[in-house]
Amino acid sequence: RESKQRLWLTQQAEKELRKKYQINLVGEPSPVWLGVPIIDSSNGEAIGVLALQDYKDEKAYNEEDLQTLEIIASNAGLLIERIKNQEKLKLAKIVAEESEKRYKSLFYDNKSVMIIVDHKTAYIVDANKSACDYYGYSYEQIRTLKIQQINTLPEEEIKVEMQKSLNEIKQHFHFKHKLANGEIKDVEVY
Repeated sequence: RESKQRLWLTQQAEKELRKKYQINLVGEPSPVWLGVPIIDSSNGEAIGVLALQDYKDEKAYNEEDLQTLEIIASNAGLLIERIKNQEKLKLAKIVAEESEKRYKSLFYDNKSVMIIVDHKTAYIVDANKSACDYYGYSYEQIRTLKIQQINTLPEEEIKVEMQKSLNEIKQHFHFKHKLANGEIKDVEVY
């Protein structure tokens, strides 16, 4: 396992290895033993051994058998890696879903007015209930608006301010926003 090499042991070679490494035999000795490491391809570590042995005939296996065993061990390693990756993906999906639930709760259930604006199109892509109540629009209506329909600044100035936010030059703004009923309110935007 440590050498990550295939091993073809006859009974004589096995005796020499047991003596050299002080290995205690468990069970009946076999005249021939083939072993191939199962390698985790993600890190190159041996994670197991695929072995064949015959208890009667030292010539029961040949080079072709050993090559076949290597192919099977390689496929087993890939299968194990695939299963591990699937488990990682399942866990990542669960973590992402939990994170999304927390985000939705923090966003939608928040008492602060919150809207999300697509910086490329200037459309309001999401809003929480507090924003809908504050601006006087239904959820469906507010998501059809561009920020220019709420912010009283000229469109070009809004783009400049949005770019400042994107570039993290400025993160706190004071604007005048127009509500659905036409009333103008001073707002702070973060």
